Parts: sequence; C-alpha cells; structure tokens
Amino acid sequence: PPGGGVSEEETPEFRLRAFIESIIMRAHVKPPLQYYHRIRMIETFNPTGLVDDVWREWFGRHAQIALDIVSKLLGAGATEEDIRRCHMSVMSQCYIANSNLTSGRKPIEETIHLQDGEAIVNHIYNFSMAGIGAAAQQIEQRSVNACSK
Repeated sequence: PPGGGVSEEETPEFRLRAFIESIIMRAHVKPPLQYYHRIRMIETFNPTGLVDDVWREWFGRHAQIALDIVSKLLGAGATEEDIRRCHMSVMSQCYIANSNLTSGRKPIEETIHLQDGEAIVNHIYNFSMAGIGAAAQQIEQRSVNACSK
C-alpha cells in the first residue's frame, strides 16, 4: 500500500521507514508479482505511454505521501525546494537499489549485495535521516540568520 500502509498519526520517522520499506520490498517479491514491479521500473526509466494514466495516479499518491513525510521531518521553515530535494534523495536511493534487483543485470559494483531487503531498507532509512537531519539544521540556521538581520 502507498506509504507502507501506516497511519498518518504515526511519527514521520516511522512513516519514512515504512515508506522506504514498501518500495524496496516490492522488488523482493517472487513472480508473478515481481513482474509488475519490473514493468513499473521500466515505465519509470523508459516510458511507453501505455500506462501513463495509471502511473500518474500511482506516482502522485506516493509522491504526496513522501513529500508530506519529508516536510514534517524538515520542519516549518522548509521551502518547497528544500522538501523536493530531500524527497529526490530518498527516492533516487530506492530506485537505484530496486533497478539493480529487477534489471537482470549485475549491480554496478559487484561487491554491493542488494539481495537483503531489510539491510537495504535500514541503510536507505539511516542515510536519509542523516541527510534530512543535516538539511533541517541548515533550514533552522537559515531562519535564525534571517531573524537576526
């Protein structure tokens, strides 16, 4: 389910982890469901136009959930650009991890083992939280600087 199926009442940290897990674990399902994920990944990187309406609806729901989570993590001083940059960072990690799993090709770096979905989720979550935390500090400093002028 979009957003990992967790309530909006949960903390944004919990929701982010569930969101990442919902994306990563799609690539770890067995056929035939894995084929649907592969089609989605193909449409992401090489659109055919055949599923544009479905894709827009699905992506729109997912993007709105992720943007809401990131916005809450960044705080009230975050601009739309701040939120979208952090969203892009989280999503790109998920897409890269999943594209290596479903492409049938070896990962770019042979030493990277992406078969352990839980380890991938943990890494992306921890890396994202560190980046979002750093961005939140910059946003807070920006607000302090603006108030002191």
